[in-house]
Amino acid sequence: MSALPDDGLDWVGAWAIEVGTGEDFLQKLRTSTNPGAIWEETVTPVPKGIPPTALEIQAYREYVLAAQAALGEPPEKAKTLLHDLEPKMLALGAVEQALIPSPQVLNSARTEALTARAELMQALSK
Repeated sequence: MSALPDDGLDWVGAWAIEVGTGEDFLQKLRTSTNPGAIWEETVTPVPKGIPPTALEIQAYREYVLAAQAALGEPPEKAKTLLHDLEPKMLALGAVEQALIPSPQVLNSARTEALTARAELMQALSK
């Protein structure tokens, strides 16, 4: 337990698993003989950009790793870093963007968890 952050959740680890799964899916699309059929399994319309190129997957990787690094910072600093990364995310294709969870929402949840923990600790100390 002592290895976990103050809020008790490994946000960076959760992010890494989620975006790692996204990258695996992009690679599967890239190497498939029928990437449109694979995408259709997600039950969403096939976006432009299927299959993604190796460069598009590299851009995805660079963005998600930068967002992951930002999420390793305290929430207020992460908020600024994530805001600065927004243009990089918007430059990604529709396929890549569809596979990225919102790091801003995750960071807001971190803030809420830390606030709730601080309030609990204060209440328990009375």
